[in-house]
Amino acid sequence: MRKETFLQTKTIEVPAGTASTVIRSEVKLNSSYERCTGVAIYPIKQGGLDAFRVGLEDNGGALLQVTHQDALTADKSLPFHDRFQEVDIPANGHTVKINTQFDQQTTEKLVYDFVFRLTRTLKS
Repeated sequence: MRKETFLQTKTIEVPAGTASTVIRSEVKLNSSYERCTGVAIYPIKQGGLDAFRVGLEDNGGALLQVTHQDALTADKSLPFHDRFQEVDIPANGHTVKINTQFDQQTTEKLVYDFVFRLTRTLKS
């Protein structure tokens, strides 16, 4: 049996002038795939922030502890599958929350893509 990979992307946008806070964004993972095996972020606009932190949770609690953006930022110089932080989360329509945390006010729009690497087993 071979695995098929699908990338599901959620773009996170935080308006300029947003005070220090935690922003939660819900995502329903694609129901055609069995597992989420990796996550990565691709920053687009830094929001005027020195740094921000990102985590992942569901109703059962933390799936990925809130961590510095650099720990999850995809290194484009690496081979494709090495760009992701390894996780093992059910997909199958599972709803997860992306938590974006920052300690200062945004001076411009903060934008980044949160990418889920989903897999399913294909029967040959």
